[in-house]
This record gives sequence, C-alpha cells and structure tokens, in this order.
Amino acid sequence: MAIPLTPTSHFCVFPDTVGLNILLAVAQALDSDYEAAVETLEEFLALMPGEPHAVFFANLYRSALGRHRDVFSSLQRILPDSNLQIASVLLLGRACSELDDPMTARELFRKALEKEGIDPVLRCDLRHALAEALEVEGWTEEARKELSTIHQSYPDFQPLLTRFSITGPGEARTPPPRAAEPATPKVDKNEPETQSKAPDSGPKSIQAENSGPLRLVSSDGKKDILLEVGAITIGREEGDIVLGSDTAASRLHAQVSLDDDGKVFVEDLGSTNGT
Repeated sequence: MAIPLTPTSHFCVFPDTVGLNILLAVAQALDSDYEAAVETLEEFLALMPGEPHAVFFANLYRSALGRHRDVFSSLQRILPDSNLQIASVLLLGRACSELDDPMTARELFRKALEKEGIDPVLRCDLRHALAEALEVEGWTEEARKELSTIHQSYPDFQPLLTRFSITGPGEARTPPPRAAEPATPKVDKNEPETQSKAPDSGPKSIQAENSGPLRLVSSDGKKDILLEVGAITIGREEGDIVLGSDTAASRLHAQVSLDDDGKVFVEDLGSTNGT
C-alpha cells in the first residue's frame, strides 16, 4: 500500500515520502513480488502523478512482469531531458522490442545516445539494448561492435535489469525443473558390448515416457508448442521459435527434435551464451 500524503506531509516530508514508497516497492521486488511493487507505485502515482522516480520504477517492474503494453502506454510521450528520463526511454525501447517493433526500439536507443552528459553506465545500457535490437533484426556484426565498445570501457558491465536483480516474467517464483532420471538402455545379450555405449559427442537424447503428445513449454508458460516427429529450431531466423523473455537467444541457438522411437534430441547450434 502506498504511504499517503497529507497537507502537512506534502510540504514537510515530501522527499521522504517519495523515497519511502520507492524503498517499499524495491523491497517487494527483491522478494520477487513484482505485482505488489507495481501496485505500491501505482497507488503512489495516483497521489503524485508523473513523479519521475516512481514512473521509472513502476515501469521497471512492469517490464519484469512482461506488461510491455503498459510500459509503452506509460512512457510513449516521455522526453529524454535527464538521465532518469533516458533510463525510462531505455525501458520504452525494450517494450517496443518485446512488442515485435525492434526498428522503433533501435531508433529510440540511437537518439538517446546522441544526448550529451549521459551517465557513462547508462550509455552502456543504451548500447547493450541497441545491440539486442540489432541482433533481433539480423545485424549481427553491428551488434558485436556495440558490445565490444561497452566491454572496452567496462569489462565487467552488467545490463540494467541484471543490476536490479530483475528476472524474466514467471521466472522468479518458478522452481527449477527436476532433472530427469537417466534412461538405462536395454542391451541385447547377443549384441557386442560396444553397441550399448552412448556416443561421446553429438546431440544428447532423452527417452520420453509414453504419456501422450510431448509439448515444449517455456518457463513463463507463454510458449506451448506441440513437439511432433521432426524438429523445431530456437533462434532468430524466419520460422524459428524465439522465447519472449529471452532476448539473448542467438541467431542459431538450438534445435529440438523428436524421432520415431520417442527420443527427444537437443542440439546446440553454436549459441554464443550456451544452450
């Protein structure tokens, strides 16, 4: 719940009131309760519309929830006149990318980078976001140049959402899946022993239980794909599957396939950050 303003506190402790509401929201977000954090800030903004710090944090946590349309609606008319507002432009651009408009995102980031007096780390945030937008559009070499520029100045740079410990939608409260028990293949006694050994390299396979059609489901539940005999590719080429919460997917990331015997194969296609 937002801390209310009274006529007295409005004039006497207004700065503290802003800080206390943001502090409460940050504490709720660190507890992975982004819904409560957004609610706190929305209640406060109903009392103090347009307060820039509250606007930024409200949209930061909306972004964590995957509410990109709300982020866009809130920030679409923002003017990048200060570092804080430029940080909000960064969130606006990310929302555009998530709403399948990487071209608008790219232009927002480039125009913000033209501003003078930007905080150096915030400038790196803009370059990193620009690199992601370029990668989505297939401009891989340009994306690498932006990332190289960042790491020349800040080798240990971490993006904005990482510094705020923001996880993707649904990831914060979702426990990691339990590892599947390794399948023990049956060996025909008449066959040579060498045939029972798994290959040392190549795609790894998992024996699926015969309990109905297999489905590939993302951790946030937004992607639910029927896995039929054949293959699907996670990447950024036309026809590929790209997980909405994973902007780090490579152009050629991974291939998931199912054979006639019910075995699922996952093959790394050369991802830059591992599969």
